[in-house]
Amino acid sequence: MWRQDMELAIGLHGVEDHVAADFNDHEDDREWKRINLIVKSWIYTTCKPEFKELIMYPSKTVFSLWATIENMFTNNGHSSIAVYASRLQRIAHGLCDIRKPLDDEDLVVYFLRGLDNRHRTAR
Repeated sequence: MWRQDMELAIGLHGVEDHVAADFNDHEDDREWKRINLIVKSWIYTTCKPEFKELIMYPSKTVFSLWATIENMFTNNGHSSIAVYASRLQRIAHGLCDIRKPLDDEDLVVYFLRGLDNRHRTAR
Protein backbone atom coordinates (compact mmCIF):
# COMPACT_ATOMS: atom_id res chain seq x y z
CA MET A 1 0.00 0.00 0.00
CA TRP A 2 2.87 2.37 0.79
CA ARG A 3 4.35 1.85 -2.67
CA GLN A 4 1.02 2.56 -4.35
CA ASP A 5 0.62 5.76 -2.34
CA MET A 6 4.15 6.88 -3.22
CA GLU A 7 3.71 6.04 -6.92
CA LEU A 8 0.48 8.05 -6.91
CA ALA A 9 2.18 11.09 -5.36
CA ILE A 10 5.16 10.78 -7.70
CA GLY A 11 2.88 10.49 -10.74
CA LEU A 12 0.60 13.35 -9.66
CA HIS A 13 3.59 15.66 -9.37
CA GLY A 14 5.24 14.43 -12.57
CA VAL A 15 8.56 13.45 -10.98
CA GLU A 16 8.71 9.85 -12.23
CA ASP A 17 12.14 10.52 -13.74
CA HIS A 18 13.57 10.63 -10.22
CA VAL A 19 12.73 6.95 -9.61
CA ALA A 20 12.89 5.59 -13.18
CA ALA A 21 15.24 2.78 -14.17
CA ASP A 22 16.76 5.01 -16.84
CA PHE A 23 17.60 7.57 -14.16
CA ASN A 24 19.85 10.44 -15.23
CA ASP A 25 21.65 12.36 -12.49
CA HIS A 26 21.34 16.13 -12.86
CA GLU A 27 23.69 17.04 -10.04
CA ASP A 28 24.30 20.57 -11.39
CA ASP A 29 20.60 21.38 -11.91
CA ARG A 30 19.21 23.34 -8.94
CA GLU A 31 15.57 22.57 -9.72
CA TRP A 32 16.33 18.86 -10.09
CA LYS A 33 18.11 18.88 -6.72
CA ARG A 34 15.17 20.68 -5.09
CA ILE A 35 12.68 18.13 -6.42
CA ASN A 36 15.01 15.31 -5.36
CA LEU A 37 14.94 16.65 -1.78
CA ILE A 38 11.15 17.01 -1.85
CA VAL A 39 10.60 13.42 -2.98
CA LYS A 40 13.16 12.12 -0.45
CA SER A 41 11.21 14.02 2.20
CA TRP A 42 7.96 12.33 1.10
CA ILE A 43 9.60 8.93 1.42
CA TYR A 44 11.24 9.59 4.78
CA THR A 45 8.16 11.18 6.37
CA THR A 46 5.93 8.27 5.37
CA CYS A 47 8.18 5.57 6.85
CA LYS A 48 8.08 4.30 10.41
CA PRO A 49 11.08 5.61 12.37
CA GLU A 50 12.69 2.18 12.81
CA PHE A 51 12.52 1.54 9.05
CA LYS A 52 13.69 5.06 8.26
CA GLU A 53 16.85 4.41 10.28
CA LEU A 54 17.65 1.47 7.99
CA ILE A 55 17.31 3.44 4.75
CA MET A 56 18.34 7.00 5.60
CA TYR A 57 21.59 8.17 4.07
CA PRO A 58 22.10 11.92 3.50
CA SER A 59 23.76 11.67 0.08
CA LYS A 60 21.25 9.29 -1.54
CA THR A 61 19.28 10.36 -4.56
CA VAL A 62 15.61 9.43 -4.78
CA PHE A 63 16.54 6.82 -7.37
CA SER A 64 19.05 5.07 -5.10
CA LEU A 65 16.73 5.40 -2.09
CA TRP A 66 13.84 3.91 -4.07
CA ALA A 67 16.08 1.06 -5.27
CA THR A 68 17.25 0.36 -1.70
CA ILE A 69 13.67 0.09 -0.45
CA GLU A 70 12.61 -2.02 -3.42
CA ASN A 71 15.55 -4.39 -2.93
CA MET A 72 14.72 -4.80 0.76
CA PHE A 73 11.26 -6.06 -0.14
CA THR A 74 11.61 -7.72 -3.53
CA ASN A 75 15.14 -9.02 -3.75
CA ASN A 76 14.37 -11.84 -1.34
CA GLY A 77 12.85 -14.03 -4.03
CA HIS A 78 16.25 -14.70 -5.56
CA SER A 79 17.62 -15.97 -2.26
CA SER A 80 17.22 -19.34 -0.64
CA ILE A 81 14.97 -19.39 2.40
CA ALA A 82 18.04 -19.78 4.62
CA VAL A 83 19.79 -16.73 3.12
CA TYR A 84 16.59 -14.70 3.30
CA ALA A 85 15.97 -15.72 6.93
CA SER A 86 19.55 -14.83 7.82
CA ARG A 87 19.19 -11.38 6.21
CA LEU A 88 15.92 -10.77 8.05
CA GLN A 89 17.50 -11.91 11.30
CA ARG A 90 20.36 -9.39 10.85
CA ILE A 91 17.80 -6.63 10.31
CA ALA A 92 15.89 -7.74 13.44
CA HIS A 93 19.13 -7.73 15.47
CA GLY A 94 19.93 -4.27 14.13
CA LEU A 95 16.52 -3.03 15.25
CA CYS A 96 17.15 -4.51 18.71
CA ASP A 97 20.49 -2.71 18.83
CA ILE A 98 18.70 0.61 18.36
CA ARG A 99 16.06 -0.39 20.93
CA LYS A 100 13.31 -0.92 18.34
CA PRO A 101 12.79 -4.68 18.57
CA LEU A 102 10.19 -6.57 16.56
CA ASP A 103 8.09 -9.06 18.45
CA ASP A 104 8.23 -12.67 17.24
CA GLU A 105 4.78 -12.54 15.66
CA ASP A 106 5.66 -9.49 13.53
CA LEU A 107 8.95 -11.08 12.54
CA VAL A 108 7.17 -14.22 11.33
CA VAL A 109 4.66 -12.13 9.37
CA TYR A 110 7.45 -10.12 7.70
CA PHE A 111 9.28 -13.34 6.91
CA LEU A 112 6.26 -14.99 5.31
CA ARG A 113 5.28 -11.89 3.33
CA GLY A 114 8.79 -11.65 1.91
CA LEU A 115 8.79 -15.13 0.43
CA ASP A 116 8.16 -15.30 -3.29
CA ASN A 117 5.95 -17.77 -5.18
CA ARG A 118 8.73 -20.37 -5.37
CA HIS A 119 8.19 -20.81 -1.66
CA ARG A 120 4.37 -20.63 -1.62
CA THR A 121 4.10 -24.12 -0.07
CA ALA A 122 6.28 -23.05 2.85
CA ARG A 123 4.37 -19.79 3.13
